[in-house]
Amino acid sequence: MHYFTVLRRPVELALSLIRYHHEVGPDKDAKVSCRDLTERLLDANDSRTLQENVQTNFFALYPWWDRQAAVADYDPESRRSWPASVRASYDAARLGVAKDVLREFLAVGTVERIIPTLDLLRDRVAPLGFELKPSQEITLENVTKMRLDDTSWIGKHDSVGRALLALFEEDEALYAYASELLDGAIKGS
Repeated sequence: MHYFTVLRRPVELALSLIRYHHEVGPDKDAKVSCRDLTERLLDANDSRTLQENVQTNFFALYPWWDRQAAVADYDPESRRSWPASVRASYDAARLGVAKDVLREFLAVGTVERIIPTLDLLRDRVAPLGFELKPSQEITLENVTKMRLDDTSWIGKHDSVGRALLALFEEDEALYAYASELLDGAIKGS
């Protein structure tokens, strides 16, 4: 079995999810800034929209859990209810586990570098008998209609921006690793 994946810059992913959440939510007609939307979601602890390190958890949770199955009998989907020691063990291991998983993939790329990512994928799947369209023929579509307003608040100087960055700290590290894998694969091609 061969896998590939495309990671998105974590803050860009979060902002897109936040804007989409607003577009389909009950206040969709309200004029509100992205910062205010983010603050509301952070205050509400809305884990459906803003999941802590969502990309890292996606790749790490079940592989880590499979290794722990003999010693833990908790639902992997209910991390908030895990004992603190189990959460701490997972948190300490998850970035490393996610990197291990990515290393096993046929191709890893990033949304922000989608053309080189698709070119790499096309090169990697050709020997397996798959033919992909040239990357220039693939169209991109964004369903989020709300325009992104001022993002200067995203940083350590702003309490909401600081909280948003903290929420995706490991995702930023995983994204950087995915970029390194993509660079290495392109150089090795």
